Amino acid sequence: MRIAHVADLHLTETPSRSDVPLDEQDEILCRIAEAVNEAEVDRTLISGDCFDGESTPLSRLVLSRFLHRVAPAVVIYGNHDRPVDLDLFESHGVTIHHAPEVFAGAIGGYDLAVAPWPRVRNAEGYAAIVKGLRAQCGEKAILLAHCDLVGAELDGGQDTTGRVDAVISADDLAEMGWAYCALGHYHKRQLHPWGGYAGGIRPMKFGDDARKGVVIVDLDTGKREEIDCAGYSLVTVDLDITRDIPLVHGQTFALKDRVRIRYRVDEENQTAAYGKAESVATFLRNHVRSVTIEPEVIPTVRVRAPEIAAAKTDEDVLRAYLRQAGVKRVEEVCKKAELE
Repeated sequence: MRIAHVADLHLTETPSRSDVPLDEQDEILCRIAEAVNEAEVDRTLISGDCFDGESTPLSRLVLSRFLHRVAPAVVIYGNHDRPVDLDLFESHGVTIHHAPEVFAGAIGGYDLAVAPWPRVRNAEGYAAIVKGLRAQCGEKAILLAHCDLVGAELDGGQDTTGRVDAVISADDLAEMGWAYCALGHYHKRQLHPWGGYAGGIRPMKFGDDARKGVVIVDLDTGKREEIDCAGYSLVTVDLDITRDIPLVHGQTFALKDRVRIRYRVDEENQTAAYGKAESVATFLRNHVRSVTIEPEVIPTVRVRAPEIAAAKTDEDVLRAYLRQAGVKRVEEVCKKAELE
């Protein structure tokens, strides 16, 4: 019995966390569907966050095509999915779930427990809900869930929700004896003996792990195959801007990669530094999808001399600055300034 585990599609026409257009998101899903079909799985489990907020007609079309390709499929709601949005896709071969429930023998004799993201705060707590679901299952059972996991690693820049009622621990899941836990919510792929996070379908922020796609699981043997399908990375290049010609060492790029150039520069040297960074960016733009420049400007700290700080009039300030600058015949310069 084989399943495909996919999570965190975050389909959108207006990506706020990367410049990946919807048609490229569709291409990624096509590669995932090809991998799922080649693996000849019995069921595809999608662990929530199909959309990155409110869906649009085009994003719904992309999801519909994907679900058709990977059916039979089971989908649960994540915290980014809007109420009712996913219900549109309930059809032959695709089931949508927005509440905890157990389906006996649903996948080749394995019971299936679904635990979507809790829409309302639950005093009982997420762990208690999952334990209750496990108690309703037989010996062989699968969990499909969207939740925070104590001790799990976040991908670069991903925020936690702070929802204490949507948290469970790895120890709890391990002790429950699930055949596999197909989790969604964290975008960094991380797998344990009991299951884990599939890792989303694409990098969404600089610092994200590029290992995105689908996990194929053989429930009977425990064998897993991790298939990466994103087709691009978000790459950060840190320049030493003090060099006459800043170089990019030890990094390789693919045509669809997005590159961020970072460097540190003193406030007074911004123009020259940006010119150097732009020369590197111009070269890289011939080899990658896009390049952005993000300087970190170090403010220049100027210490004012006591007599400058104590000056009462504009004339006194001018005299003080001239003395600090080492100008000779200060009074002559000031008189000339008055005449002009």
